Amino acid sequence: MLLALLVATLVSLLTAAVVLVGQASVARAKERELARQRAVAEIARRNGGVTTFGVAEAMGISVLEADRLLRGMVDDVHFTMGVDDERGVLRFWFVDQERA
Repeated sequence: MLLALLVATLVSLLTAAVVLVGQASVARAKERELARQRAVAEIARRNGGVTTFGVAEAMGISVLEADRLLRGMVDDVHFTMGVDDERGVLRFWFVDQERA
C-alpha cells in the first residue's frame, strides 16, 4: 500500500515536471516570436513599411521565415499588406502610416 502511494506520488511529480518544462518551452518560443515581431515593427515604422526581402536581410533570416513572420503579423487593422505596384513585391506596413 505504501509502495503504491509512493509510486503514484512519483508519477504525479514527474508528470507535473514534464508539463512545466513543456509550458516553459512554449513560453520561451512565444517570447522569441514577440521579440522578432517587435524588431519587424521597428523596421517597418522606421522605413514606412517593409518587404520580406528587407526583413530577411535586416534580421539575418531566410526569406521564407520573413514571409511567415510578416504574414503572421497582418491583421488588416493595425498591420496590413499589399502589392507594391512599382516593384511588383508584397509590401507590409502599419495602417496608421502612409504607404511608402
